[in-house]
Amino acid sequence: MVRSLHEGPGCGHGGQRCSLPIGNESRLRDGQTLIVDPDILTLFRKGDIDGAWVPEPWATRLIKEAGGRVFLDERDLWPNGDFVTTHLIVRTQFLEERPDVVKRRLGANVAVTQWINDNPEEARKLVNEGIRQATGAALPQDVVDAAWENLRITYDPIASSLQKSAADAFELGFLGDEEPDLSGIYALDLLNEVLEERGLPAVGASTKSKPPRFSDVELHLE
Repeated sequence: MVRSLHEGPGCGHGGQRCSLPIGNESRLRDGQTLIVDPDILTLFRKGDIDGAWVPEPWATRLIKEAGGRVFLDERDLWPNGDFVTTHLIVRTQFLEERPDVVKRRLGANVAVTQWINDNPEEARKLVNEGIRQATGAALPQDVVDAAWENLRITYDPIASSLQKSAADAFELGFLGDEEPDLSGIYALDLLNEVLEERGLPAVGASTKSKPPRFSDVELHLE
């Protein structure tokens, strides 16, 4: 998301400042400054940042409330447009000691996911009510509705996208000197048991289809 589209190099070059949802403020090559700030919308309105890489509903809010323009839809970089933004995580010890509890939680997650996809209008209203209860103010319903169209609600962790994201973060200098080994980070056997019991296809920890690495993608404002 950028404040304007113009001729010249992409966001992060020539001293431009972009807000990203990772790490702390860091200055990278070519004068690029990456910052993290919880008040991205205000900074964007004031012109204190030139662009932002944000999930929904922030992307839609930047468009509707701050005149933002879509610079790049990240879905265009991924096979079938799918990449993970949220994971269900459990400690290894708890998984080993109470797989029954974990399986029930996974079953509930699958059931809720199916309900959301079967009842999108009611789900959007419930989400906005949850936002109101958590923050004291609901979002305009048209913002929620527009943001919802950019989401795919799924119980599939889309494991390959996490692995690629970690590789990209390491390449950009965010994860230290040694690339992380995520080969054992997923335990999908219980999830696949739940899916089999419900007559649904199994999910995998990896995929043969690999998207391009971040460094292989040239981004420029037009």
